[in-house]
Amino acid sequence: MLWGIILLIPLIAILWMLQAGHRDSEAPTSPPSADSRVILPLAGLELNGLSVKEQVTVLRTAAIELGRRLVTEFSQVAESHMLLGNTYRQLGQSVKAVECWQKALTLDPQRVDAYTYLAILEEEKGHKEQALVQWKKVLSLQPTRPGVRDSLANTLMSLNRWDTAIEVLNEELTYSPQSARTHYLLGRAYSQ
Repeated sequence: MLWGIILLIPLIAILWMLQAGHRDSEAPTSPPSADSRVILPLAGLELNGLSVKEQVTVLRTAAIELGRRLVTEFSQVAESHMLLGNTYRQLGQSVKAVECWQKALTLDPQRVDAYTYLAILEEEKGHKEQALVQWKKVLSLQPTRPGVRDSLANTLMSLNRWDTAIEVLNEELTYSPQSARTHYLLGRAYSQ
């Protein structure tokens, strides 16, 4: 139940911020446009009297509903698709998560977080080559981002590409010379 509540709080905050941004973007003296929408308040969740399993079901459903509502209200905003994708991912629905992240990428192809999540998911599924593709996209978009090369090298090591991993990790040291993770991975790579 705690995870469900933790999941709902950022989604509610994002919805509130997006609603505030939507209202602030319109001039206060202008008449409402024909496209203006009425945004209904979120329904309260009643969890009293429910078993833990029933509470989890209610919270999961509410989280997905909130994410879908974000996508409905802000269909052309990549962040709404990312949030719904993250919700699906946290609830174990990776296929739907990937669909949402791909939609976010069609709206904003520079979303490094989408490529990062896709890489992590590919790693978890054992699709190491596909994970490499995603890590390289992250690196191409943010070549100085600390830690990306660590993740890329970790994937390379899982494919027994030790020499390439060592090169990547040495390059990472130029950006993050004090990174314990980089030194650890470099030690693992050299030991092989």
